[in-house]
Amino acid sequence: VGGRPSKDYCPRIEEECARLRCRYGLEKWIGADGCEKCQCHDPCAQSTCEASGTRCVVRLVPEKSGKAYRGFCEEPDRVQTKPGQCPELPDSETNCESDCENDYDCSGESKCCYNGCATICTSIATESESGQSPA
Repeated sequence: VGGRPSKDYCPRIEEECARLRCRYGLEKWIGADGCEKCQCHDPCAQSTCEASGTRCVVRLVPEKSGKAYRGFCEEPDRVQTKPGQCPELPDSETNCESDCENDYDCSGESKCCYNGCATICTSIATESESGQSPA
């Protein structure tokens, strides 16, 4: 009671972390109980955009260590979304490199959609794929 977690507790938490599929990466740390904890990274979590009447949008930006997702404040009318819905895409463990940051990085009517590992350009969902008509 109170001391170290049971021997089954930490592996369960680690399994939960391994099952997480996070669009913007995974944050990990060691909790007060001595077990590794994790959660999906939210680039807009610390955003103050709403207070200034803007909206947080996520962009993939170059950094010294590669690329990282960062939240930026934009005017609501500048948010770059095309009409239509993303189709349900099967999770991809092989294609984890993003092709796009927003819909306007994609040609024609294609949208920038999340495939479980990265964002890719794909055709909009048909009514039967999304269960609703495209917007």
